[in-house]
Amino acid sequence: MLTVPGYQVDDVVHVERERVVLRARRIDDGARVWIAAAPAGRATQATSDRLRREHDRLAILAGEGGLRPLEVIDGPWGPALILADEGGTSLLLRCAAAPLPLAEFLPLGRALLTALGHLHRRGIIHGALRPAAAILTPDRTIALHGLTEARLGDRGQASRTPSELAYLAPEQCGRQGRAIDERSDLYAAGVIFFELLTGQLPFASDDPVEIVHGHLSRPPPPPGGLRPELPASLAAVVLRLLAKAPEERYQSVDAVAADLERCAAELGGRPPAASPADADEPRLALPARIFGQEDVIHAALAAHDRCLRGGREAIVVLGGPGTGKSELLTELVRRRVDPRRPLLFARCPARARPHAPLIAALRQRLTFARRESAW
Repeated sequence: MLTVPGYQVDDVVHVERERVVLRARRIDDGARVWIAAAPAGRATQATSDRLRREHDRLAILAGEGGLRPLEVIDGPWGPALILADEGGTSLLLRCAAAPLPLAEFLPLGRALLTALGHLHRRGIIHGALRPAAAILTPDRTIALHGLTEARLGDRGQASRTPSELAYLAPEQCGRQGRAIDERSDLYAAGVIFFELLTGQLPFASDDPVEIVHGHLSRPPPPPGGLRPELPASLAAVVLRLLAKAPEERYQSVDAVAADLERCAAELGGRPPAASPADADEPRLALPARIFGQEDVIHAALAAHDRCLRGGREAIVVLGGPGTGKSELLTELVRRRVDPRRPLLFARCPARARPHAPLIAALRQRLTFARRESAW
């Protein structure tokens, strides 16, 4: 067990590949704290930077929707983030008890959405939402932590650790060229809802590649098929959260909360306050799809199918700058996303060395293969 100078560690709450969460007491005054740190022997400059960034993001929240940060301390084993412990338990314990009765799920779902709303209204994207990053407090609210990938107005891609894969939004896998935004957190919330209501994950596997494949291309099992007594309206909320394309999900936390209240009203025999369509706020979100290139896309996919049957083909996409070549390739990857049968592509600059695109494409595949083996 990690030792933290100035603190008496009482319990290991959970351990991930790059993060361990401890429950401890400050030796000076007995104050209860949570401690987040890299596992022994795994501290790097990157993990140090992530913990300090998490401290800064939680400080912005000022205790609304997140644990209250106290300090980041350094030791010979690496940095540790100290967070105020005001009581409560990890949401992991509620997931272990799933499926939950609806009377227990609904307030829990509201609490999770409220916490996410505090982040999103401050322009913060959690980026790694999962049960291990949520504390259910004694007053039945949820306080988030684990904001190591949290972003302020930055819609970039983020690396993932294995423990986060089950809650990964499709656009976070790095293969679609899609931006990460608040709707990525809503997808993760959908996975948590699915787990709490059915007792299982929508895409469960011992193979990390299969989990990613599920997020990218397989429809989630209908929640009602796993729990027949589940109201159709509540199952529809979960499935909308789990839509592959961000523009097909809810566009805001408030919209999800409104529909969840509508479900609660129906269960309680009260008239709903609004229809699902009324709940979502307008949002300018152009779909990241290609129009007018269906013939080209179908021809490329047909070539890919021939290769799967033993053929050998290469495709050259020609066009000047800004004509949509990269978008076309991204659309091909989106439609054919089986990670075991990848599409490789690379740029061909005007003065490229012989075979440079082929070398770049193969290097891309080998890099991902190393990451898969690390998982």
